[in-house]
Amino acid sequence: DGKEAIDIQQFTQEKSESELPELLLVGRLTEKKGCIYLLQAMLILKTRYPDIKLTIVGDGPLKKGLVSYAKENGLNVDFVGKEPAERIRSRLARSWVFVAPSITAENGDAEGLGMVFLEAQALKTPVASFRSGGVVEAVKDGTTGLLAEEKDVASLADNIAYFIDSEATRIEYGANGRERVEQKFDIRKQCLLLEDIYDSVR
Repeated sequence: DGKEAIDIQQFTQEKSESELPELLLVGRLTEKKGCIYLLQAMLILKTRYPDIKLTIVGDGPLKKGLVSYAKENGLNVDFVGKEPAERIRSRLARSWVFVAPSITAENGDAEGLGMVFLEAQALKTPVASFRSGGVVEAVKDGTTGLLAEEKDVASLADNIAYFIDSEATRIEYGANGRERVEQKFDIRKQCLLLEDIYDSVR
């Protein structure tokens, strides 16, 4: 069914969280990535977690506005621009939560399955996002991540807080994520399955 998949053998970094709560977003800074909702959630979270930090990897047309919103509101957000895959993987392994609150844009553009959601889970990082587009297939709500309704900033903040408050939950969701990606989204496995199907129809 044309599933996207990743090469799980490239995701072998040890999960080793940063000392202070770190969130990570990787994506092009466009409307459908929902970055502004994440910054609004950060505003709620920073009162409870003064040490919280968000790193945003990626560039895009909305960057300037997002940077000034973060500055005006005194948010600890690091906009690092584009980075190579290897660097992103080590960031994912360090992060407490992968946050990517995708939405359906005004023009109807929505998130596909989203490879980076799979990559985060492959590195045992739980996901907090919105129930949008292909995210619902990439992330199993209540098992590998927590999904709020689109644009529900308060719930998004609550879900992130839930992960920050409990290391045990992060470890559990992280392990579930890795297992699910190995089972359903490993490119080698998917290729073998396809070969089986081709063999059976020959």
